[in-house]
Amino acid sequence: MVNDRGFHGRVALAARDSFVELPKLPEEIVEGFFRNLDVTLADLQPVGRKLDRDAESLLNRYCVGLALFEQCRRAFARSESPLFTAYVSSADDLLQIAPDHWIDDLCAMSELFYNQMGGRFTEDAILNPTFEGSAYIVGGADADVILDSCLIDFKTTINAKIEGRALYQLLGYCLLDFSNQYGIQRVGFYLPRQGRFLTWQLEDLVSQLQVGYPLPIQRLQLEFKDAIGFPLTDEDCDNLDIIRSVQYS
Repeated sequence: MVNDRGFHGRVALAARDSFVELPKLPEEIVEGFFRNLDVTLADLQPVGRKLDRDAESLLNRYCVGLALFEQCRRAFARSESPLFTAYVSSADDLLQIAPDHWIDDLCAMSELFYNQMGGRFTEDAILNPTFEGSAYIVGGADADVILDSCLIDFKTTINAKIEGRALYQLLGYCLLDFSNQYGIQRVGFYLPRQGRFLTWQLEDLVSQLQVGYPLPIQRLQLEFKDAIGFPLTDEDCDNLDIIRSVQYS
């Protein structure tokens, strides 16, 4: 499931930056984990190819460790985290945190992902994109991936059901892309447990989620920009004045 070494680099930096939140985990263990990961990636060469079960299992054990570090960065370290509740005296112990059934589950999803999406590994991908307005949202706002102008959110839900809240979340990311930095034209969900990929044209989704006469996304972005306190240009202010004069006339 690895098709961009840049992802490893970004997560590694995030995890190391979060070390201040992990006072109970010795630094040499954290550093050893990432050194071993570098060696493992160099040995497995996983980019763009399907691994055998043993190699995939090992890589997924590293992914669990990365996920736990990222969780600490996003939500701060918690005493109930497996990083602290499990017996960890070495970097290798971090690989044993995940029980076998976790790894079996991840291997099943990664195999299904390769079978369903392997043909798209050569497309341009932007992992964990942030947006112009992200810093103005509490907790920040970064999406999962943009693949060939399609913003994709991964949902590992057991039940293959997309709630309305998830659709509004996708739309919110697009509204935060004020200058159209990513050129998003489509949005969608990938359901790793079911191997299903659902997409919509962005303009169609914007229309479907609005009640009454649908407004263009540029208008919604301008009002959203104002609502979150993003600095407005003179042109923005003039346009808002026009909108409000029409609304209240």
